[in-house]
Amino acid sequence: MQISLRLIRDKIMASQVALRTLPRSYGREVALFKLDLMLEELKITPPQSVEELLLVEARAAHTYFTCWQLLPLQWKGTGRKPIPPEWEYVGMRRSLLGGNNRHATHPVNAMLNYAYAVLESQVRIATVAQGLDPTIGYLHTCRPGRVALVYDLMEPLRPRVDRLVLDFVRSHTFAASDFVLRADGVCRLHPQLANRVAGLSANNVMVQQTTLRMKEEFVS
Repeated sequence: MQISLRLIRDKIMASQVALRTLPRSYGREVALFKLDLMLEELKITPPQSVEELLLVEARAAHTYFTCWQLLPLQWKGTGRKPIPPEWEYVGMRRSLLGGNNRHATHPVNAMLNYAYAVLESQVRIATVAQGLDPTIGYLHTCRPGRVALVYDLMEPLRPRVDRLVLDFVRSHTFAASDFVLRADGVCRLHPQLANRVAGLSANNVMVQQTTLRMKEEFVS
């Protein structure tokens, strides 16, 4: 539980750092305040089980991503190739197909999924390099074929990747051709854009430092 608590505390604090890069607004300040309350809650009355901790993490994630949804996206060429109305803004972190995040139906979610996949690869390499078993997790459930520890160590790093994607989204002008919309509604990145997003992933040195720090905590 101590390891899991540390991972979620670090994730919430990193989420606050990411939110502070957004334009100042009432919604942003409310979200930062709510995240402060959750950090205090974890400190004063920490959850007694991983399940309870994950409920706090889910509340924090909802608060965090709510601040994103009205950020506008810049587009070009939409007169020739229109885009769905919901693509004009960042929107919520969920898919219209089943409500989960895996099958993205929005460009920003597709970019986040791709960036997280790159992060997963980086963390997996760093975990093995430190001599840790990537399948033995603390926060995520261990089951055959699942790299639970990799998913654990990704949690505090996800908001760092979010910041990079947000900076890119707010400074880039997209074209409808940057994305491929499948017949089932799933949104995929064009290979050229995928290469750009892959370059936004977390710094390898940062990933290695985070993994080493957590290894030292495991040992202690």
